Amino acid sequence: MTHPDFWNDQQKAQTVINETNALKEQVNRLSELNESYENLDLTYELVKEENDQELLAELEEEITVLAQKMNDFELQLLLSEEYDSKNAILELHPGAGGTESQDWGSMLLRMYTRWGEKEALKWKPLITFQVMKLESRVSL
Repeated sequence: MTHPDFWNDQQKAQTVINETNALKEQVNRLSELNESYENLDLTYELVKEENDQELLAELEEEITVLAQKMNDFELQLLLSEEYDSKNAILELHPGAGGTESQDWGSMLLRMYTRWGEKEALKWKPLITFQVMKLESRVSL
């Protein structure tokens, strides 16, 4: 960024800045996780020395929180490739199986919809259609 010609191409400069900021964020999160781990390690040493049950319960709770944060960070790292920040199209095709497969497709759509809302993702259906339920008719 200190190169004299860096700002000549604004779009390329913005791309480099965005990539740099993303990497800085990852490094900062990793540093926070490392600091939390070191604090838990010190707390563990205290629990071993003093055999404090209250401190042990607090340690177990903090370990659970740190484990969840580490899992979230790992997922973020796995989804940080070139195209991972782009949009996606999800298609659900019930396939063979009649009404049961249609019901399963509906359940999947509800599941993905709720997950997207929980993760605060923007989404919209491109094309949706509902297949009519099959009716059985018996002639006697």
